[in-house]
Amino acid sequence: MIEHVLLENITPAGVRSLVQDLDGAVDGDVIVIRMPYNDGGDVEAAIDVLDSILETKAEVWIEIDRYVASAAAFIYCWFFFKPMEHVRVRTLGERALIIYHRPRMCISDHIAFLEHLNEGDPYHKYLRHYTELFDSLFDLVLSSFGYEENNGSPLTKDGTDYTHQLHHMKLAYYANQDCIFPA
Repeated sequence: MIEHVLLENITPAGVRSLVQDLDGAVDGDVIVIRMPYNDGGDVEAAIDVLDSILETKAEVWIEIDRYVASAAAFIYCWFFFKPMEHVRVRTLGERALIIYHRPRMCISDHIAFLEHLNEGDPYHKYLRHYTELFDSLFDLVLSSFGYEENNGSPLTKDGTDYTHQLHHMKLAYYANQDCIFPA
């Protein structure tokens, strides 16, 4: 059994040996990926991990503890909501939280989402691709929670419109806000 702990965040350097182990695995290998208290991080590094998990010959256990956010949440949700025979996902200890949001570019304390970038920006194509992946997975998550298109219609009572909680979650996500739900 090979164990990798992605503590706090996901970086290209932090996942390099994990990706190598996944890519070099043979039938019968077991690789455990632990992501305790993970704030997410580099989306491209997370996609490298995802791609390697999809292609590996090893059995993979993905374990989270307390919370995972952003890129780490993407990895966990991918395999939780798109199960594969060779991948197990689980939480350790107490129930964990998923903090899921659209990919973004960060510079210092400033962030920009896809719609903030001009099409000529060198990061536009990169961010568009990853945003499409995250959005597609989010729509699957929302659907698994029971979201239907008619959830977009408000409930009116005494002259007040009430938004369905899943529609509110969808509106928040597509407005570039964090969505938090239990694992």
